Amino acid sequence: MARMKHILTAAFLPILAMFTSEAVSASGTKTFQDWSVACQNGDCIASQSNFGPQETWLATVRLRQEADGSAAVQVLVPAGVHLGSGLFVQLKAAKPVQVPYVTCSAQRCEAITRLPLDMVEGWKRARAVSVRYRPALDQPPIAFDISMMGVTDALQQTGARG
Repeated sequence: MARMKHILTAAFLPILAMFTSEAVSASGTKTFQDWSVACQNGDCIASQSNFGPQETWLATVRLRQEADGSAAVQVLVPAGVHLGSGLFVQLKAAKPVQVPYVTCSAQRCEAITRLPLDMVEGWKRARAVSVRYRPALDQPPIAFDISMMGVTDALQQTGARG
């Protein structure tokens, strides 16, 4: 298991680097409907946070369009999630995509993947994408939608600039 974590971490190292807290602490934030874009030192990330009843934080999704049209995706969820159950994102009619967890801290767990161009285009056309994970081993999975309203314009602003 430790070897697998090392392999996953090494494979996602370039993506991890762009999602550091420094890269998304906004010196200037723009809003595109339900998405925000924050830029720091010429690097821009689109994000959306989702909350449940009583403003309980469910997830923050961060996106960055790559030069080849694919998109790096980071999903942050509360600490304590059941890692073995996985985290999935899904367009309505499409097959669920597992987003591998790469690290957890006392505050949150982080899952990262890269979406190919055709999937990015599907996200741009969608009204919502579903996120699903199990908050704890003894709890049922939760699923909720993240709005895709404004994601096309937000993604156009992301990536390395300058």
